[in-house]
Amino acid sequence: TVSYATLHNIEEIRRLNVKINDTVVVTRRGDVIPKVIRVEESLRTGIEEDIQIPSICPVCGKPVVKTSVIIRCENESCQGRLAGNIEDFITCLEIKDFGTKLIEQLVDNGTLTSQASIFELKVEDISNLDRQGDTSAKKIIKHIEEAKSQPLSHVIAGLGIQNIGSSAGQVLA
Repeated sequence: TVSYATLHNIEEIRRLNVKINDTVVVTRRGDVIPKVIRVEESLRTGIEEDIQIPSICPVCGKPVVKTSVIIRCENESCQGRLAGNIEDFITCLEIKDFGTKLIEQLVDNGTLTSQASIFELKVEDISNLDRQGDTSAKKIIKHIEEAKSQPLSHVIAGLGIQNIGSSAGQVLA
């Protein structure tokens, strides 16, 4: 069961005419990646809202820029941007049980300062956080250790270099 799917591409949101509170049809792509394929416009109730492209970052208040289909904060030291970069890295390395809320807590308290700092985490860095415990912390650390055997191409793709995805990561590796 898919509980949610995200859309990060504003052009795709416009193409599908997706609005906040819409009901959408989702399909499974690849292993588990959910993909929104259409909006069920017949189920709209009138509470749906257009998705607005922000002009300022909701985290740091600095301007955002649109490059191709990506909207990104210009502020290199933005905590939200850092959390997003770390989340992308974790996704590329297929680190399990390391979700958005955990990343945000670790960025907010200064424990995670870059993608590389993931590999410096200790059980106590995680177990002392909200909704975490010793067992889940040990499990996450185990998954981080397992991620060290991922191919170099995954690491390169996860670094957040513009226009470098998995295919380019393989070529560079």
